[in-house]
Amino acid sequence: LKHHNYYYVPHHNNDNNNNNDASSAQQPQPHIEVKFAPDCLDATSIISTLQPSQVLLLENVRFYSDENSRNPAERLAMARQISTYGDYFVSDAFGTSHRRNSATMVDLPRVMGHGCCGYLMRKEIDAYSKLIGGRAPRPMVAIVG
Repeated sequence: LKHHNYYYVPHHNNDNNNNNDASSAQQPQPHIEVKFAPDCLDATSIISTLQPSQVLLLENVRFYSDENSRNPAERLAMARQISTYGDYFVSDAFGTSHRRNSATMVDLPRVMGHGCCGYLMRKEIDAYSKLIGGRAPRPMVAIVG
């Protein structure tokens, strides 16, 4: 993978749509050469300057109203733009993976034609699988809070 570039699309909590430094994705990343795109919908020029193995960190997608818009066309437009940046989509956002009105959780993998879970999401799934296990009778409902 050292000949490829990586893009990180953060989906951090952004209560009340406050675009502030505490919610921003722009944080120092030690030991990794990271470029930052302050506008996740306009990162093409930065992507064109990336060298192999460099990482592009996009600004927090939750700063954009399109991310969880009730208008499917707005979410889809955002997903289409972000999908032009890469070839693969890996989600590690277990806590938001259930959202059906999310440009990055639902529409991005749909536009790209695929998506998969990352190590963090896999860890969450494994933990819940161990907790529930095969002991519970089926069908079963689990309320997770």
